[in-house]
Amino acid sequence: MLLLCAMPLTGMAQSDDDNLKALYNTLDSLIELQPTIVAEKQKRINTLRDQLAERLLSDEERYNIQQRLYNEYLAFRYDSAHLYVTRNIELANKMGDEHKLSQSKLQLTHILSVTGLFGKAHELLASIDPNKLSKDELVRYYREQNDALLFESEFAAGSTYFNEYNDSSISYRKKIFELADNGKLEKTFSNATYIIEQGRASEAAHMMEELLKKLKSGDRNYSIITSTLAFCYDKLKQPKQRERYLLLSAISDLQGAIRENNSMRELAKVQFDRGDFARAFNYMNVSLNDAAFYGTRLRSLQVGQLIPEVLEAYRQMTTQQDRQNKVLIAVFAIISLLLAAGLAYIIKIRRRQQENAERIKAINAELSESMERTKRASAMMTESNKIKDEYLGRFLELSSSLIERAENQRKLENRLARDKKLAELYTELKSAKYITECVNDFYNSFDTAFLNIYPSFITEVNKLLSKENVIDPKDEKLTTELRILALIRLGITDNQKIASILRSSITTIYTYRSKLKAKAIDKTTFE
Repeated sequence: MLLLCAMPLTGMAQSDDDNLKALYNTLDSLIELQPTIVAEKQKRINTLRDQLAERLLSDEERYNIQQRLYNEYLAFRYDSAHLYVTRNIELANKMGDEHKLSQSKLQLTHILSVTGLFGKAHELLASIDPNKLSKDELVRYYREQNDALLFESEFAAGSTYFNEYNDSSISYRKKIFELADNGKLEKTFSNATYIIEQGRASEAAHMMEELLKKLKSGDRNYSIITSTLAFCYDKLKQPKQRERYLLLSAISDLQGAIRENNSMRELAKVQFDRGDFARAFNYMNVSLNDAAFYGTRLRSLQVGQLIPEVLEAYRQMTTQQDRQNKVLIAVFAIISLLLAAGLAYIIKIRRRQQENAERIKAINAELSESMERTKRASAMMTESNKIKDEYLGRFLELSSSLIERAENQRKLENRLARDKKLAELYTELKSAKYITECVNDFYNSFDTAFLNIYPSFITEVNKLLSKENVIDPKDEKLTTELRILALIRLGITDNQKIASILRSSITTIYTYRSKLKAKAIDKTTFE
């Protein structure tokens, strides 16, 4: 992982295609390492949370630790970033520190904009008096106005409101450029994005490439600037350069455990258009998982738009594979018939030759064994394809359902906020009903898919248990212990992974497994 993170990702003395290939290899390797990178970030966060648990902290110390936690969670997890910046607003009010209060309000505005709560973001910005802000705070104020409008334009993409939001954001970029000090990242970046809209994309690209030399991959600003460069080269009709900067941005997101991202989804589109559906599905899956982990509706909706296209492409690919399999089976049948005819001919000719009788039997036995192995391999392939089809269909259906449910939830909360039904809105936000329904949908989808593949699973499990311990699930669905066994049947044996999937503690999973073994007829071979 250290080698991957230290790789010089710019200025490689290779052809464009070789350069892109190397970047794709780095990206795919980092996707495999993502759990390790995220675990390292979580370890840093846990250290800060332990510091925050100290009782003898001053308000200033508590504010600073919570500020560091906000920075860690900013592009990692929405709800946690929201929690700590909200606490800092309360602390700043308590301390009577206007500077800290303004800073925290602006940070909360960013979080609200990212997750799509634009009404709340503009309401919070309206509560800040620009005349009381310092120069740096005013630059940040204009940047948050610009960011909120940019996210709104993304939500409104394809509608008549897109240009209205985009044009409004441009005016704030111009203000940032006029106000920020020379040499500051905000000034250069705002100027570059402003002149892109003026049709000077080539000049903007040069400015941002110079700016990029001062940053490191894994930093959020590096990810943002490389993503903007990809947009810039898209304007310049240079697809290779656009793809290169999308890769650099996605690699930076993975290195920095940045879950609020955009480039991975764009790369999924690139691979989909290129016909590499396996890679497109992998990148789409990473993007969808990141959006779900971070908790942003915007990214989930954007990824959700890709799902129908990928599903159709997968259907066409499996149809083509089925045709190929049928051709192979026909060829194999013809070869088998020829082999059978040849064997019959040999047997007929040498029937009278007693000395070869044992040899013919051996050949026949060997052929039968080969055919049996072929049948077993074919059965395994059929089962594997069935598992893939069933679970992919269920996964895409569930993902689409959850996205739709999230959108409905957002509309409900927006309606309550718009109608100023704050008590109902608070009740809705506090309720765990939405999460519970999502979890139940996941369990129902998993149970149905698994029992479609292994309809006799429960019966076979009960054969391994003593009579007094047989499991009789209600409504023909799996119980928690049966779900644990189902995951083991699918090859997932690690307690940590099982606990994560079933939203239980690792201790609970260990206890269930131990109790199940205790109920088995043969405890040593049960699992």
